[in-house]
Amino acid sequence: MRTLLYSVEVLFGYGPIMVLWLLGIGMGLPFSVVAVINGEYIGFLMLSSLMLGCVGMWGIIQLLKKLIWPDINYPIQKYRIHLVMGCVSVVITAIGFLDVNNLVVFYLVVPILVTWHLYNVCKNTVNKALQVDC
Repeated sequence: MRTLLYSVEVLFGYGPIMVLWLLGIGMGLPFSVVAVINGEYIGFLMLSSLMLGCVGMWGIIQLLKKLIWPDINYPIQKYRIHLVMGCVSVVITAIGFLDVNNLVVFYLVVPILVTWHLYNVCKNTVNKALQVDC
């Protein structure tokens, strides 16, 4: 049951940012590369947001894997930098959408909160497992 709740939390927390990320890869990647070549800063923001988003998504997948199967033998602290890079990607995306719509910027805070919550849940789950095993 917990696994289902965590999966639903990730789905609703990361759904909109995933749509933006996938649109950015599909349509924005060629534009951002051309903008970087031309020396425009918006291309650098888009490109860095897409690349950091890839790294952050890898961290979230590893975090969710650790929550579903806590017996996996790798420390979640190893993926902390991945999660931070994903949060930086969300902040860069929010800066890019600041002029477009303030409601979108507000909703982009949700993935950061979900990341923080799941990381703390995972850390507490691992600490409880270590206390029981000792």
